[in-house]
Amino acid sequence: MALHRDHVGHNYASVEIATVPAHGRVYIAFDAQVQMANVGEPVAAPADWLTPERFIESDHPDIMALARGLRQLSEHATVEAIFDWVATEVSYAGYLADDRGALYALTERRGDCTEQADLVVALARACSIPARMAGGYVVERDTVLNAVDYHNWAEVGLDGNWHIVDANRRELFPSTCRYLRFRLYRDVPTNPLGFAHRHAVEGALQAIES
Repeated sequence: MALHRDHVGHNYASVEIATVPAHGRVYIAFDAQVQMANVGEPVAAPADWLTPERFIESDHPDIMALARGLRQLSEHATVEAIFDWVATEVSYAGYLADDRGALYALTERRGDCTEQADLVVALARACSIPARMAGGYVVERDTVLNAVDYHNWAEVGLDGNWHIVDANRRELFPSTCRYLRFRLYRDVPTNPLGFAHRHAVEGALQAIES
């Protein structure tokens, strides 16, 4: 097994399996101990998080118009206004299997944590504030992660550090030590995992969830 880190800060592991007999199976167990730190992560390349992307339609006229209405005298106040608007105006629709994006959340005024985070990110970028969408888990203590608890939230760059904005859970700038980030969403793959949330397979093997 080898550990890797991609250019946007993802840590991931690779396991190489040389041969597998016909109709054979290989079981891989992965245990990780993660120490959560309540410190801000520096914004290394803010320009990378200012442009429109798939599901982050920050250049759409409707999103730009709303962003102009929410813009305040300071970036902190602007982010607070964005958070208040999305948390109040975009209702939680329950889990949606397909991603719909920021414009859907604005138009329909509904979505799940993904759409709410998309809209926060799009509005922040429309206000020239670096922002990104992250996915992972919110944990309160030592725990076993459950796939159904996977959660998405927004992160904004303020004062040189990333800060969490979670409109779905109505938490503005919560402690980072509770948010276990698995991935940052981009419209192009940043490492061999591609767009997979937890694992991916290269080669002829077929992955089977257990």
